[in-house]
Amino acid sequence: MPDRNAELLAADLAARRAAYDTGIAKYHEQHPEAGPHLTRAAIANCNLCDDDGYRGLHSCDHVDRTAAAARGSALVRAQLPPRKDQHR
Repeated sequence: MPDRNAELLAADLAARRAAYDTGIAKYHEQHPEAGPHLTRAAIANCNLCDDDGYRGLHSCDHVDRTAAAARGSALVRAQLPPRKDQHR
């Protein structure tokens, strides 16, 4: 016997995805300069964000900046004087 709740949830999910796709298509028509980062394909191919396209509390642009942030942090630390409680 099929689970009626599962059927309702699946139908709701399909309706939400269709509405999302329609909304994204309209957005891109009105904003051709906007990048493709909002498309479901970009979200699905990204290892950084969740299924809704968010990385933490922010919209993900699907660019991993970990290495660049580490380099910048190292450059800043190199310019700072050593901490008094740190022995080199």
